[in-house]
Amino acid sequence: MFTLFPNRIIWLAATLSCFIIATNTALASDDDGRHRTKTVNCYESDASIQDEVDNAKAGRDTTIFIVGFCDESVSIVKGGITLSGDKDGSNTIGGGLAEVKVTGAQRVQIEYLELTGPGYGVLVEEDSSVTIRHNNIHNNMASGVGAFNQVFVRIEFNTITHNGLRDEDESGIDGSGGVTIRSRGNYIAENNYAAVTSGNMSFFRSESSGDIPDDRETFLQKGCSGGELAGTCGEPGTLAVDCFKNGLCDFRNTDVTGGIEVSSMSNLEVRNSTINGNIEGYGGSRLALRNTVNSGNVSCGDATKALYGNPCGESFPQSP
Repeated sequence: MFTLFPNRIIWLAATLSCFIIATNTALASDDDGRHRTKTVNCYESDASIQDEVDNAKAGRDTTIFIVGFCDESVSIVKGGITLSGDKDGSNTIGGGLAEVKVTGAQRVQIEYLELTGPGYGVLVEEDSSVTIRHNNIHNNMASGVGAFNQVFVRIEFNTITHNGLRDEDESGIDGSGGVTIRSRGNYIAENNYAAVTSGNMSFFRSESSGDIPDDRETFLQKGCSGGELAGTCGEPGTLAVDCFKNGLCDFRNTDVTGGIEVSSMSNLEVRNSTINGNIEGYGGSRLALRNTVNSGNVSCGDATKALYGNPCGESFPQSP
């Protein structure tokens, strides 16, 4: 014997089922909506990384995968944006673009890309926080990475070479204006002025642990530029590091080829490193080298102090 449900009961059951399905679908959509992933294929004529960046919703993380090289300068003003190439390996560059400018944005990541163009490889400014990792940053007209005006930048496992083509003062990494830069595992070589500059109350730390071979950093500067410490082209003595105007430069497990200049009340801390070049401190600066092998000379002028028994005016093979 079969019992038939009244029509209104059937209607209520169907309505309730639709409500449950709709509710579950909405919840799944909300969960998925917390992170958005898009791919920009630069081989397509209408490809635009900037359009995808502009379309990202505030408060939601967005990853944009870049395929091929887009001859495009991209501006990021929203937080949670990741620009990424191929993540299969640190030596695989799956995409690229001309320049990335980050202004006032937090939690931005730039990774696995080739960055080369008419300006900075990456320009970070005005209270931004950015992680730059596993990129090939080369042959930019300005510095490879420029960080200015109260920003925090983490720079890891990049190759930064031959940048600063437009001006003799451009470097591999250039930090100024109360910025904090934490660096490890980078290879920074043959940039126009120096591998690293840090000044105007800025803090640069090469914090490689030394426990992992790829974690150790290299600053190599053997070109023809380099201010007061300039040497013969191709010879150690060209400026590799410029720490100026109350800057703090802290290098750990770093190989430096080229001169180091520390001026205007700045501080240089070097630990467990090798230096193949001269160190010059002046203007009331402080030089502190520990467990460091140096093949050059150390000169101290204008009330500069050399700590931990480091002599001034002569070479020292080892400091305590």
